[in-house]
Amino acid sequence: VALVIHGFTLYPRTMDHYVKLFAGLGMNVIAPRLSRHYTMDNADLDNVSFREWVKDAEQAYAAATHLGKRVVLVGFSLGGLLSMRMALAHPESADALFVFSPAIRMNPTASLGSVIGMTGMKYKGFNVPPATCGKPYMSAKAGHQIEKLMDHNERSFFPNGNYTTGDSSVYF
Repeated sequence: VALVIHGFTLYPRTMDHYVKLFAGLGMNVIAPRLSRHYTMDNADLDNVSFREWVKDAEQAYAAATHLGKRVVLVGFSLGGLLSMRMALAHPESADALFVFSPAIRMNPTASLGSVIGMTGMKYKGFNVPPATCGKPYMSAKAGHQIEKLMDHNERSFFPNGNYTTGDSSVYF
């Protein structure tokens, strides 16, 4: 069974290439839509918690294990972060892990961008309004939830600090 998880602000159809690839190999494929993603209003992401995304991934993983004993995890960006989390949480049934541009850790500039996006600020005479990053609307609050998920994964699975040392993704 392949579990294919899309990235931040995206939806399952953006992962069609991988869905078709694994289905073509004769595998069952599950491609969930993460909570508050790709709704009629992108501002819905302002009210999301990373715990909802973890729950989405866990529910999809449970469904996958009902279809087969081994699960191939595929994820892009936020989906990569969630796929890695599932592989670490379920080593007995995670068969393979394919991640593309996984959101492992934000660099300091991206973290600052998340805070500025949530609060707004005045910088060198320019007013940066809160929670807007151009069009289409990009939720800085949800970006901050991704950062919380990154920290939560690190504390949960690598309590002694043996995680990544490099930056992997920048969202803002």
